[in-house]
Amino acid sequence: MKALKKFGVVVGLAVVATGCGGNGSSGDDTLVVYTTRSESLNEAVIPQFEKETGIRVQMISAGTGEAITRVESERNNPQGDVLWAADITMLYDKTDLFEEYVSP
Repeated sequence: MKALKKFGVVVGLAVVATGCGGNGSSGDDTLVVYTTRSESLNEAVIPQFEKETGIRVQMISAGTGEAITRVESERNNPQGDVLWAADITMLYDKTDLFEEYVSP
């Protein structure tokens, strides 16, 4: 993923399996996920996603406000691939920061 506009918003991580670009500092084989979800949910979902897809995930955990601030600050130099947010309604006024993902 090359630009912040490509920073996706997902409800479930399975939809990003084919869109992994690895924009973060950890390399092209890693999906960098900014997550606002609970640690227990992350730990329940991420290892299974990695196992089923073979895609390594680097999680950056933050509150919704902090995650959005980070995405805004990275507008010209994105460091993540996906924002896994708990409530998409909190992102409606930030649509200019995200690109729609359409699953094949």
